Amino acid sequence: MTIELERALRSTILEDFPAPEGFKTEVVRGEIILSPLRALHLKTVVPLCMQIASQLPPGLDYTGDTLTPFPEVDSELCPDIVVLPKAECDKNLAVYTVDLIHAAFEVVSPTTAKRDYGFKVQAYAQAGIPVYVIADPYDAQLVVHHKPFHGAYGYRQIVPYGEKAEIPGDLRLVIDTSSLPADAGREG
Repeated sequence: MTIELERALRSTILEDFPAPEGFKTEVVRGEIILSPLRALHLKTVVPLCMQIASQLPPGLDYTGDTLTPFPEVDSELCPDIVVLPKAECDKNLAVYTVDLIHAAFEVVSPTTAKRDYGFKVQAYAQAGIPVYVIADPYDAQLVVHHKPFHGAYGYRQIVPYGEKAEIPGDLRLVIDTSSLPADAGREG
């Protein structure tokens, strides 16, 4: 009971948490993490959203930067973009449960790369999110994970920027990575 109360309290606190401008807030393994956002972040999220929106099947929609509890790994993550049932998106909530997510997209930054490529791959697969896509403007690649099974993804494809990436599963999206910005440096 105490653990559930603590998780519920943490969600409430994070919903109202006054994160400094330009920072994203998540709980990773019980710790509150503030990650600075860079210009490339938004310049990557916007074209991804435009491409996703134009191809989603009826009944699905997208949103982003909403909290998603992952109790199995004591975390509340905030994917940059999630694909959900349209009826759920229309509720305009600050928190969505993991069982609603058809796909999660993360945009890598120098301070989040280790989590995006490591912990989040495991957490999203363990939670059964069908598709997890990492957009990495620093390595100029899109990494598509699909088919979660026993806490890991059975399928992983690396698509260099400049090529088209097919997002498998029920979404059947095609992401043209030539519209995504790249930066050769990873300075912190």
